[in-house]
Order: sequence, then C-alpha cells, then structure tokens
Amino acid sequence: MAGLSTSGDLVLLSTGGLEMEDNTVMQVLQARLLTRRGSCFWDATFGSRLHEMEQTKVTTTFQVRLEDCIRQAVQPMLDSRQISNLAFEHERPSPNQWHVLVSCEDAGQRPLAWDLWVEVT
Repeated sequence: MAGLSTSGDLVLLSTGGLEMEDNTVMQVLQARLLTRRGSCFWDATFGSRLHEMEQTKVTTTFQVRLEDCIRQAVQPMLDSRQISNLAFEHERPSPNQWHVLVSCEDAGQRPLAWDLWVEVT
C-alpha cells in the first residue's frame, strides 16, 4: 500500500522506497494506482483494482484488462483534464513479471511517466 506524506512531498512506493516529487499530479496518479479501489471511506471509487491482477494467469486478454484497471483508476483525472494522452508500453521481461510503462501529459502538457510491475503466473 502506498500513501502520501502529510506535507505532500513524498510518495511511498510499493517497493518500500520513497520518491521525492514536487508534481502533485504525479502524486495523485500514484495514489490512485497504488490504493485498493473501495478502501477509502471518503470515496468508494478512489483507487485501482491492480491488486486483482497479481498472480493472474497471462492470457490473450491480460494486457487489455491491465490497461482497463489503470484507465478506470485515473479516469476522473482524464475527465477533469488534469491529464491527457494516456499511453501504455508493455513487456514481459520474465515468466512471472509483467511490466507496463504508463505515460501521459499533465494540464501544462508536461510529460509524465511511471513504471508498474505486476507479478503474474
């Protein structure tokens, strides 16, 4: 589980590390993706279902389902135009790992990108 510091300047990554980031759009993106959907009492639709993809068998629909999980998590940001041009690059570097590079632009058209790793079977 990831969270933001109260000062809003650090993000706890799923790997256990901290990322210093002054871009609040990136912080919100990461919080939306790394928080389990339905776990926030103030908004049942906040977060993602990425945790459901872990240990999933890779089939012909895996990539589409993974992109859907990501898109659903960030859809409010797309709708409000905080981000645009959402894009995905996939690779499977090993039999039990799936990597997706997710990229977009913020409202100032600055590029943002982040890596997501999913354990698969």
